[in-house]
Amino acid sequence: MTSSSERSGYVAEWCPNCDTEIEMAWDVETLGYKAYCPVCGKRLMLCDACQHTPDGEYEDDCDYNTVKDTCKYNRNEEFDYLLKYAEEADLSEEVCRLQFKSLWTAYCLHRNLDADTLQYDLACRDLWEKVEEKDTACWGDFDSFENYLCEYLV
Repeated sequence: MTSSSERSGYVAEWCPNCDTEIEMAWDVETLGYKAYCPVCGKRLMLCDACQHTPDGEYEDDCDYNTVKDTCKYNRNEEFDYLLKYAEEADLSEEVCRLQFKSLWTAYCLHRNLDADTLQYDLACRDLWEKVEEKDTACWGDFDSFENYLCEYLV
């Protein structure tokens, strides 16, 4: 496979979740360094694209933090709070779900995120991963989760 730095508009990365080599059309300048694996659907950090300059030169400046699961291209304290809330709150309680939806709505308004845009969907998927891990019966799938969260935004 041609490296992502050799093919403009393409990225290549190993998915750590399903151990599959992924190559896809992707513009990191517009879409960022985080995507979702087309095989397993889990988050895919585009570290190879981050570690190479446009002319293909390798840079050893990765600052990925395994404890916070973040890096220079994936930082946001407000979103980190949302992730922690999704992980720790008892979302089977209506008051917690309403608080969660309010926090999400505020986050989207602060970041000018419109529903049904790529950046919105990517952030919502990250939240869904945390909620899905808890095996909550509040939402049966990602679509019902996303529809619930965007109620105040559309």
